[in-house]
Amino acid sequence: MPVSGRTAPRGGDPARHTVGLVDAIVAADQSERVGDGLPETLEEVVAAYGHRYFKLKVAGKVDADLDRLQAIASVLDRSRAPYFASLDGNEQYESPEGVLELVRGIRQRPALRRLWDSILFIEQPIARKLALDVDLRTHDRAVP
Repeated sequence: MPVSGRTAPRGGDPARHTVGLVDAIVAADQSERVGDGLPETLEEVVAAYGHRYFKLKVAGKVDADLDRLQAIASVLDRSRAPYFASLDGNEQYESPEGVLELVRGIRQRPALRRLWDSILFIEQPIARKLALDVDLRTHDRAVP
């Protein structure tokens, strides 16, 4: 519905914030700021907008992905309010086993417990040509 010649957002629809692979999680992650007055880190986005839905990109490298997810969780877990996340692999994992290793790694790290419980689904974790070869839902906790 137009408001002063602009379209007003519909109330009640939560915004989802994407945390890209090169996005800064906290200010210490940035070598240089854009300085446009808008939030530039995940920490600043959460503080400014109060987002509760997140799309978290993973790169197909288990150890690096686990460390990055732990840094993200350290920001998201500061709030007592529930949050919800998806993991987006952009087909970066070369095999179903790699995705299962990531899931096991998340589940084994106590610092990632709340993040794991918040995951609604895992999106495109493996190459499309392999995507239907293995039903990943049968492993560990079923996540769509």
